Amino acid sequence: MTYAPWKTILQKTLENNIKNRKDAVFTQLATTSIKERPTVRTVVFRGFSGETSSGDNDPKVTSDLLQFTTHVDSTKVQEIVNNPWCEVCWWLPETNEQFRFSGKAYIIPSTNHTLYKAYPELDAHFQNFSGSFDWEQERVAAWRSMSPGMKASFAWPKPGAPRIEEDSVFIPKVEEGENQEYLVRKSLDNFALLVVVPDTLDHVELSKKPNERRVYVKNESTWTVEELNP
Repeated sequence: MTYAPWKTILQKTLENNIKNRKDAVFTQLATTSIKERPTVRTVVFRGFSGETSSGDNDPKVTSDLLQFTTHVDSTKVQEIVNNPWCEVCWWLPETNEQFRFSGKAYIIPSTNHTLYKAYPELDAHFQNFSGSFDWEQERVAAWRSMSPGMKASFAWPKPGAPRIEEDSVFIPKVEEGENQEYLVRKSLDNFALLVVVPDTLDHVELSKKPNERRVYVKNESTWTVEELNP
């Protein structure tokens, strides 16, 4: 994999923002609806694929894949299956920076889900790794990193459907080892990774005078950088 020159910049900026703003991990994901209208919602950045599930492996697996999570029955999943092109936009107020990524999104559900599909083309995005990446291991590791409350949300009824169930079905938490085997399985079955493969980044720094703007573009396996007027 060709090193993504923007990765360390994003990591440093997030680190500087998270010190004072825990919500710096929240960003906006834009997709296209089935009716070909733009749709946008807030999602949580979960890190770069492979960097959590690799654990204590030496050397540590790294990638430039932006990783998020989603309920497999959410509207955005169907939108991405229909049209994978998307944008991710961060505004980070502590450093007055905007990161706007463009690229393709991939949905990685459980291996027994009808939407499951192997994506060998993603393997090229990993460093310190060879072979076929274990996305199921990555998915389970991401699920286990969730709080009991977040795990519970994946066991709730289908997102966006009419609310006809009793309030009692919207359980407050799911925890392993507490006689909740059915809820654990339901939550895990509904849990999917949403992975974005960027091919363009538009980065604006408003804290600098004059402001600075750079666009990173990936052509096949090589990234180029161009300075633009802000």
